[in-house]
Amino acid sequence: MCPETNFKDIWNRQPTATAPAASEIISKANQLKRKINNKTLFSILLLTATMVLILLIVYYAKPQMPTTIIGTALVCAAILLFIFVSGSLVHFLFTHNEENRTIKQQLTQLLQLRTRQAFIQKKILTLYFILLSAGIFLYMIEYTLRMSTSGKIAAYGITAGWFALNWFYFRPRTIRKQQARLNEVIDQLQKINQQLEPE
Repeated sequence: MCPETNFKDIWNRQPTATAPAASEIISKANQLKRKINNKTLFSILLLTATMVLILLIVYYAKPQMPTTIIGTALVCAAILLFIFVSGSLVHFLFTHNEENRTIKQQLTQLLQLRTRQAFIQKKILTLYFILLSAGIFLYMIEYTLRMSTSGKIAAYGITAGWFALNWFYFRPRTIRKQQARLNEVIDQLQKINQQLEPE
């Protein structure tokens, strides 16, 4: 028996679980992409509704101080920035949503998705929080002027505390969860891709 035939026999005796495992991982990858897409769309709708509500409040409240207008503009800029970037992520997922993609194509797409998500989580989210917090604090000036000193301290303290909680607790926790889910599927696809690649 030649070494080549012996190698083929060994290869043929391998467990045949690769194909079903591959289709299962592809299905998992498609589910994950749909989930990310749906969550992103929901965020866009929620942020759009929030911005409309903010603009209606400002329109009917008729603020007198320029800080209130500047604050509103910064909040709206933060929301529009996030909507625009999230919209590009949705567009990416919509234009790469073929169910019958190969393992390699799925892997390439998920690696691109991970890069895009990392950019949003690190750069865009930071800019979003800076604009949003600056906008809210500027917006508050006009209304906190009417409060007592203790009222001002409480208003700014609660707002700053809420931002700190979101930035230092909820944001890292959410990012870790998103990365863990995506990395798990990417690792599984990489293992299967390595098995299928010729030596």
